Amino acid sequence: MFPDGRIHVHAYLDAGTPEAPEHIMEAWLKDADGTDLVHWDTTMLSALPTDSFRNDYAYNKFTPGHYGIQAIVGSAATLTLPAGVIKRGSDRLPNGPVTLVLIDMEGHTFSTPLERVSE
Repeated sequence: MFPDGRIHVHAYLDAGTPEAPEHIMEAWLKDADGTDLVHWDTTMLSALPTDSFRNDYAYNKFTPGHYGIQAIVGSAATLTLPAGVIKRGSDRLPNGPVTLVLIDMEGHTFSTPLERVSE
């Protein structure tokens, strides 16, 4: 996570079938207590520019789709989420650990702790 709130995370989809893409429909940034700090909904994820996806392969890509972020099995990429609006009206994220939680169309969650980095 960068000082301006942007998030870079590497994702790999290792389940499913090529015929049925997976959709990440929501993303949340949470603090150590599990409190929601920032939310990216389906509309926001669907509107991500294509340069938000640095795909590892020329095939099986992560892309913006109608239902959030779309990927098929075997896709791997570094995803960039823009800085979001911090909940509770704060102008900065709290110090301490934060976790990115991704939610797919079936309600499954995937989470990873984030490290704060400088530019």
